[in-house]
Amino acid sequence: MKKVSLEDALARELLVVGYIAARQTGFRPSNLRRSIRNVKFTKIIYTVIFSFYIALFSLFTSFKQIGFGVFAASMLIFAMSGLSVSSMMTPLSYAIYGSNNIRDFLLSTSLDAEQIHRLVGKAIFKTVDYIIYGTFGVSLIMSIIFKEFYILFSVAMGLSLGMLLQLAALELSYIRSKSMASSVATRSAVSLLPIVFLIPIFLSGTLYRLNLSSISSFYFIPPLSAAFGNSLHGAITSFFWIAVFGYGVYRLIPDVSWKLISGPPSAFFPILTKKVSNRWKITSSKTLALLRADFQAASRSLLGALIGGPLIVFLVILMNGAASSASSLSVLSFTLGIEMAYLSIMIPYAFYAMEMRGASALRMLPLSKVKIALPKLLLLLITYFLYEGSLTVVMLIKHASILNMLPFLLGFFGPAASIPMTGIIFEETLKSGGSPTVTLSIAFFLISAIIVAVPYTVYFIMTLFRMGYFESLLAMIVTGALEFSILMFILSLYD
Repeated sequence: MKKVSLEDALARELLVVGYIAARQTGFRPSNLRRSIRNVKFTKIIYTVIFSFYIALFSLFTSFKQIGFGVFAASMLIFAMSGLSVSSMMTPLSYAIYGSNNIRDFLLSTSLDAEQIHRLVGKAIFKTVDYIIYGTFGVSLIMSIIFKEFYILFSVAMGLSLGMLLQLAALELSYIRSKSMASSVATRSAVSLLPIVFLIPIFLSGTLYRLNLSSISSFYFIPPLSAAFGNSLHGAITSFFWIAVFGYGVYRLIPDVSWKLISGPPSAFFPILTKKVSNRWKITSSKTLALLRADFQAASRSLLGALIGGPLIVFLVILMNGAASSASSLSVLSFTLGIEMAYLSIMIPYAFYAMEMRGASALRMLPLSKVKIALPKLLLLLITYFLYEGSLTVVMLIKHASILNMLPFLLGFFGPAASIPMTGIIFEETLKSGGSPTVTLSIAFFLISAIIVAVPYTVYFIMTLFRMGYFESLLAMIVTGALEFSILMFILSLYD
């Protein structure tokens, strides 16, 4: 058997605790080595995808006919590099609530605290090493080929800020506020720190209209300074901010590394002290009790970002819609309606992901798989009609035709079918020890995307062939209800 260093062993354990989540679920993968290889393969796929986008945005500026300026390319490259490293570090939030077996083992050795911090810090770096080497290497090559060094500065700033924000999120997640409300508010704000990298993507339609001369007065503000990387003052400013972010990472890693392996109790099941149990009031409805437990878990978990993220995207889409004309809204109603539909399924998916930590204890409760899915279905019902209804209200205010929105107001069953499908994914993930194969993950993702789209596709195909408006709506509703019922029945077979 090949020998591994202690830091490599720690990195593997972080993968098990964070990415595979076997320590939280209580379900051991059938083949732990294969599960770790799957995570490494996933890291490679992430590296290829984000490196490709960085190369693509770099190429856009060389084709003048596209009209893609340096500023837009710089902001999108910054966003992609920051998003790459922060998304790969997000699963470490599982390790925050993992077992303390790493700490106990290290304390049994002759290592002092400084050596332990250094080892765990290196292990943290190994969770994102492929991403850092890949994206930085591609940016260096592109900068040399096109002689556009803003590419290198944008990536370096994104990577350093991405690591800093994730480490800050892990550090601040330990804040113990005196009141429940302030604790929830703090954790929610902390979990949303990496969302900053999505802002340039949301505003991409506006960024390409701006050029460097129009923002030259703000060259010293990060990440705008990276766009001026070809100039001397821009390069100096970029070096300064990258150094500041890098120093922040250097200072945070020792403290975060210790907290990462200390392992406070699970986020899903609170400590059974008198203070907590007084707040843990089980209602007469099992569905509402589970929904309350999910929200309490979200308040303690960095995965709460998956709840706040879709809300931010929803507000951005809504504001863009409000800024559009009535004719534009009528044309874009299909695209916006589909976006809202897919956006609505993200929050229930996040709740399933948070329940992964308490899966072994959840299995001991007298709950069927369908009953576990019902709180997510209720939440989806609320978020779906909030999103689609708000968009409809904007169209009414703008005096745009709402007939194009009627399929989405009546097409709830398509997104609803994703709930039992996510439940099936959840059960299959547990069967594989908390870490499905890459192939299975991709297959589940594609199936979920198709399931949501099928009823809408039936409607638009029928209207395309002039089958009648109301007949098309009825076919859409029946198709959605049918796939929802079938998937619910399949989910019930897991009991």
